[in-house]
Amino acid sequence: MTATRSPTPTRYLPADVTIVSTESAFSRGQLTIAQALEETPGLSAVPSGGLGQQTSLFVGGANSGHTLMLYDGLRINDPASPNSAFDAG
Repeated sequence: MTATRSPTPTRYLPADVTIVSTESAFSRGQLTIAQALEETPGLSAVPSGGLGQQTSLFVGGANSGHTLMLYDGLRINDPASPNSAFDAG
């Protein structure tokens, strides 16, 4: 995990961590990031249209612009969007 700047097993981290793997998402029939994240505790995925449309993520009731998305430790929020938000659509 990148939160400690060194590889640390999730059981030793000071916060809850949910890992969503591609294999587990596909085995449950989830085809989009938003579908896979909908089952994560404390996270809400709100689509603004059909498949492929903008989907906002809300963590713990905070604004969607306060959600940081990392992929393999790299920030994937869109710097061109307002508040550098992440589009899960």
